[in-house]
Amino acid sequence: MDGLRHATMFTFRLEPQVIQIKQAGKDAVQENCIRCHQNNIHPVAVRAITSAMIHDEGERYCWDCHRDVPHGKVHSLSSTPNANVPALEPVVPEWLKKFTEKEKQN
Repeated sequence: MDGLRHATMFTFRLEPQVIQIKQAGKDAVQENCIRCHQNNIHPVAVRAITSAMIHDEGERYCWDCHRDVPHGKVHSLSSTPNANVPALEPVVPEWLKKFTEKEKQN
């Protein structure tokens, strides 16, 4: 069922102007956060943020603090400020560089 409502709403253009996540969606997203990041999260923190506890006790969700993930400005580690990202290799072949340089000189 995860994503079925989401897919149906967008396929048939039934989404409202202001989209608000339903409780089932909140639970699914929270569990996805925990599943994907369980090796990075301290075990105490994982036990503290289960969807059952959030639903029953009104606890906080991961995105209460991590608001920009995944639909905000930060989409990957390389998009964070001061990230150590390797420079890209040149994509223009050497023969094309030489050709364009000759054209500029003429």
